[in-house]
Amino acid sequence: MSLNTNTVFKVSCLVLLGTQLFSVAYLNDRINKVEDRPSVEQPNIEELVQNALVMARANEAQQKAQLKLQTLRQNAQMAPEYSEDGLIYGPTDAKYSISVFTDIECPYCRKMHGEVKRVVDSSDGAVNWKVIHFPLRRHNPAAAIQAQTLECVKDSYGNRTAWAFFDAMIASTEGNGKGIADLPEFGGEMGLSRSLINNCLISDDNKGKINADYQRGLDAGITGTPAMMITNNETGRSSLVKGLQDSPAIALEIQKLL
Repeated sequence: MSLNTNTVFKVSCLVLLGTQLFSVAYLNDRINKVEDRPSVEQPNIEELVQNALVMARANEAQQKAQLKLQTLRQNAQMAPEYSEDGLIYGPTDAKYSISVFTDIECPYCRKMHGEVKRVVDSSDGAVNWKVIHFPLRRHNPAAAIQAQTLECVKDSYGNRTAWAFFDAMIASTEGNGKGIADLPEFGGEMGLSRSLINNCLISDDNKGKINADYQRGLDAGITGTPAMMITNNETGRSSLVKGLQDSPAIALEIQKLL
């Protein structure tokens, strides 16, 4: 059957109208979907300013921590950067060694800290200073925890940074077993990792070394701190000196081993 011209025209109009209606419906559906999406809330100017202030304070705190650590490391510049022979201040090949049995919580150890340092600094490389941990029971757990933290810092950051941390603890602890309230935070304030120190404190890291140091002191007849074993590394001669000593007295003991 053939279609006449009028019929073809009508069919074409219907097809065109249907296509337009479909397009309008599709467009409306897309618009509705866009309108139905949840809008992303943009931060207001107060939030932007607050975030900027928080970041600025964090950067300032980090800079202060780095400056503090840099200053402490500079003060401990006689300490080798790294050491495999315990915590040491002064040349590893020095003729004389002052091995100090120490308890960071002991007020007399803290007084003698600067005296020993003065001897090493003025010895022109002839003397070094080694730390032997001897945390007294009456000062525990603070003294043992501080010793453990000090060794963990040495393991992770090296000997000189650990010595800087040692100086900071000696200067800052309340002493007599009161300790430092928050050691991870204390370390963080001088640019060290808070999480590293925290993880160390909940582990058994270096407890064996501290116990061995303590036993070494007992074997030497030490019952209190401070005490020093001064050794002539060339002859092997040594002498045990107990109690608080000032720098002239320490120098005199070294001279006895000439």
